Amino acid sequence: MIQIVLSTLLSVIVPLSIPVIAGFLLGKFMKLETKPLSTLYLYFLSPAMILDTLLKAQLSWHDVTQTAAFSLLNLLLLWGIAQLAGKIFRLSAPETAGLTLISTLTNSANYGLPLILLAFGQLGLDKASVYVVIQMIMVNTIGVYFAARSEFSVQSAVKSVFSLPAIYAA
Repeated sequence: MIQIVLSTLLSVIVPLSIPVIAGFLLGKFMKLETKPLSTLYLYFLSPAMILDTLLKAQLSWHDVTQTAAFSLLNLLLLWGIAQLAGKIFRLSAPETAGLTLISTLTNSANYGLPLILLAFGQLGLDKASVYVVIQMIMVNTIGVYFAARSEFSVQSAVKSVFSLPAIYAA
């Protein structure tokens, strides 16, 4: 058991930690501007990796529908729990919306995809990419609705969802 843990640490966590530590040290001692790199990764490199992975993925429709069903069920369950917690703790509408957003939606692409690739190989990355795309669609639709709903009517919140260019791109 301990051998498996150590093997995982050496083969997965250490390779992912090296660029993180290097980036931290470069930022601390060289005062590098990270915004251009973040923008490059967020808008070009990450989508390119996901698109390339999905184009080459060896997945069945069963895998895709199963991942979508899991994502939707997870969203609904966590949404219900967040709403219940909002009522129990008597949170305001914006606080409940914030709790709902952090409880239901994930940021699984930036660190998650490289970790999945190292830990589970290409097949794991194929399946994880489907999950990331579904999460991106949820964030840009349901997430925007959750955030807007705390301040606007249902109709205005739905309109705000369809005003985002990411929805049309998806």
